[in-house]
Amino acid sequence: MATPSAIRIYIVRHGETDANRLGILQGQMDTPLNANGVLQAEQTAEALERVRFVGAYASDLQRAGKTAEIILSKHPGVELKRYEELRERSLGSLEGKKTTELGRAELSDDVETSAVFAARVIRWWNKIVVQRHAQQAQVRDTAAKATAEQDTSQDKYEESIDTASGTSDTTKNESSRLSPQQPNTIPNILVVSHGGAIGTLVIQLLGSRKLRCAEGVVVGRCINASISVVEVRASGNGVLLSYADTTHLEETLELVEVNADVVGDEDSDGAPRAV
Repeated sequence: MATPSAIRIYIVRHGETDANRLGILQGQMDTPLNANGVLQAEQTAEALERVRFVGAYASDLQRAGKTAEIILSKHPGVELKRYEELRERSLGSLEGKKTTELGRAELSDDVETSAVFAARVIRWWNKIVVQRHAQQAQVRDTAAKATAEQDTSQDKYEESIDTASGTSDTTKNESSRLSPQQPNTIPNILVVSHGGAIGTLVIQLLGSRKLRCAEGVVVGRCINASISVVEVRASGNGVLLSYADTTHLEETLELVEVNADVVGDEDSDGAPRAV
């Protein structure tokens, strides 16, 4: 059951690119999806087809944008907004090189620092997810609750009048059908970004205790077209319900297990470290 005044964020890593397959550091290179990546995005779209999105965001790099477009093909009317802040970490002069061409300690001066990268993605999260969506959801829920309480009071008053006047239950039930009360549904947001950005965001939120893992959820490598789900309240606190789930992808697809763009500061399981 969703927490009152909460929103649910579906965070998807973009589909595969040739650079992913070849172990090339992309960073902020604007590389397209390959055929496998398009297929992964299509399977992700099928998995999320029944989720009712009220908003959608993606990195402005084409591999993330195209993945989001494919997913939203199942959701006509949902506008996609692109943000530079959702880009992968800038790797400067390392971009375009293979991981085999550099040692683990070899990071050039023009690489975006871990601290700057983390601050960038957290700033976007707080501005868009927490302030724009989670806090507004609380305002809407509070207003809806007040309206429901007012309607309940009105119903009780009308019921007393009906009893006194002898109005039949048939007439009252017919009136109810004309104005049914719709149950509240939790707003769902789609975010499509990059492996390093997603991992850094989640690790920072966990490290700051704004986020906690649901039972059994482990943070490790973020695979192409994987889905992570976070439930967030207006306070900014929330629960990581799943991380980098790939069960929706066909077993015949050979997934790239290593993210070349997570360099220099990852744990042994491939997840970025908190900074």
